[in-house]
Amino acid sequence: MSNHLAIATVTAALGNIVHASAKGAVPGTGLRFGRPLAPAANLRQANIYLYQALPYAALRNEDLPQRSPAGAVVRRPSAPVALHYLVSFYGDDASFEPDRMLGAVIRDLNATPMLLAGDIADALAGHAVLAGSDLAAGPARVKFSALPMTLDEMSRLWSVMIQTPFVLSTAWQAEVVQIDALGGVQPATPVLRRGPEDRGPETSAALPPAIDALWFGPAALADRVPLPPSMTAAMPGGAIRVTGTRIAGDALSAEIVGGHGLAFACPATLGSDGKALVLVPDDPAAAAALVAGPAGLRLTVTRGGDVQRSDVAPMLLAPRIVALAPDPLPGSGVTQLAVDCLPQVGPAQRALLRLGALEVAADPHPAATGTLSFAVDGATVADGTLAVLVVDGVASQPVLFDAPAGAFAFDDAQRVHVS
Repeated sequence: MSNHLAIATVTAALGNIVHASAKGAVPGTGLRFGRPLAPAANLRQANIYLYQALPYAALRNEDLPQRSPAGAVVRRPSAPVALHYLVSFYGDDASFEPDRMLGAVIRDLNATPMLLAGDIADALAGHAVLAGSDLAAGPARVKFSALPMTLDEMSRLWSVMIQTPFVLSTAWQAEVVQIDALGGVQPATPVLRRGPEDRGPETSAALPPAIDALWFGPAALADRVPLPPSMTAAMPGGAIRVTGTRIAGDALSAEIVGGHGLAFACPATLGSDGKALVLVPDDPAAAAALVAGPAGLRLTVTRGGDVQRSDVAPMLLAPRIVALAPDPLPGSGVTQLAVDCLPQVGPAQRALLRLGALEVAADPHPAATGTLSFAVDGATVADGTLAVLVVDGVASQPVLFDAPAGAFAFDDAQRVHVS
């Protein structure tokens, strides 16, 4: 829940994000808030315009106050709203400046659609009138999503509401912003006894840890500066760098929650940069317990004996190819190609092997196994083709990091050689 400055804080924070992206694409780009202006020569800027605020239907009942049996208000009502923004770009069309700004903004908002605590702090630091905003203290996170607008809707917006010549624009929605009502709340009567013999649940006023972003890659690169680009999925033997809030404490642990709903504990440490490092084991216990496919990561933080857990952050756990046999594959006839992988693949999981344009389904396996068999015709496979194992829609990553080149390269150990 937040006070009346929440809407202005979201607008300012969105402006900072858009400005940073646009200025990175077109140096010298400025920032303006309010109704879009008519285009002018030598005008190079991004414009943020809040043109609509709508009730957020999913939380409409939040505007009802909660009362005690005596009729006293014990919880203030709140108004949940969704904010609609028009982001416009001004620049030299001949140099594609508006197009470059638009591409950078869409890229960054799509990559990090959640308003982070650092974004709110930057907005408050840049606007003194927002000093009283408590948006960052609320439990809910504001998320941005692109608003699809038809040509007719965009035309009506510019011709009826804005009434200036059109410039290149994109529309975004911020949800959900909850604004508390003013007024006092009668405190609850103190609790004298918590159940029989005063035993009952214990609560904490502290907010739980929150996961903001995840980075996936080989464990050897987790401490590299600068950090290489993230892979698309975690993998056994790899590492996960976690950016979050309230993750510091006396002890830190992590769990990977698989598609079967079971959690597997992973080693986790907190670095000097405030980010957590989680190592994904590849030992026999992990191979049997982890499940390739859609998964989730949860952190557990202990502070002074108080244990708090974060929400489960969605992620992907990719299978890893360990070995291919036979090597080389006969160049004619159908051969059973054995693929050793981590983690084990369950009997209900769907596994495919991609060899270039060729896709081969795994032979049936009645129990969980770390070796899959594929019937492959050697005549249809080119020598040196990369093998990609796909389990429940998540593909293995046939790459390694080339330290001398400072970039990723294909892993020759995951190529199929044909005699």
